[in-house]
Amino acid sequence: MIIDLFKTGIYRDQLKLNNQGLKEYCHDIKQNQDGTTLSNRGGFHSDNLNMNDASIRELMKQIISSANVYSEQLGYSKVRMYNIWCNINSYRDHNQVHCHPNSKVSGVYYVKTPENCGDIEFHHPAYHVLEQSGLSRSDNFYTSISWWMPAEEGILYLFPSWLMHLVKPNMNKEDERISFSFNLS
Repeated sequence: MIIDLFKTGIYRDQLKLNNQGLKEYCHDIKQNQDGTTLSNRGGFHSDNLNMNDASIRELMKQIISSANVYSEQLGYSKVRMYNIWCNINSYRDHNQVHCHPNSKVSGVYYVKTPENCGDIEFHHPAYHVLEQSGLSRSDNFYTSISWWMPAEEGILYLFPSWLMHLVKPNMNKEDERISFSFNLS
């Protein structure tokens, strides 16, 4: 019998939001600021957004509601939004492996996800040990060094902020992936 120890839970939820309005909001933000470069390679990564902006109020409300369900399941206290930003990624734009320090829960909400736009990939906390030992296998939860989740419009993923992850390149030559990323503390 296997007893699972040290599980890492990813929370998935389908949100019901006005994605067309959020897409337009992201494009307006892109027109009015230069953005920043952190883990992103190419694409647009906005500066932190104004959390009092009415355009993202419902998005934040639904994120916080889901995050508090997730946090309760993890044994955390209630969380609050620390920061939020938008991402617009065109052909070959991606994010390098990174984590989100100084927060408890992080996540992504997908506004627009054309075919082959790049999924999110999570790295096992013992990634380097498994990789170097030759024990890693890609077909099960116990020994896989990474696991990906599909980028799907309307889907919210929440995960522990310490969990290393990356975003695969958008390989759609015609259309962009649009998402919001955020941290809660």
